[in-house]
Amino acid sequence: MSWDRHFNEKLLTIETWWQTHRGPDWTPIPPPPAWWNTPPTPDRDPFAPPK
Repeated sequence: MSWDRHFNEKLLTIETWWQTHRGPDWTPIPPPPAWWNTPPTPDRDPFAPPK
């Protein structure tokens, strides 16, 4: 396996771009226990965080 000496720099570039362009409606996904207490609804994206 080879190691990329510039990996951390590349990762920082990706993270910075994402944080700049993620949009105002972005919210973090809650921890898994919040998922267990929310029944799935067929009209909603099952991978979207609960509202």
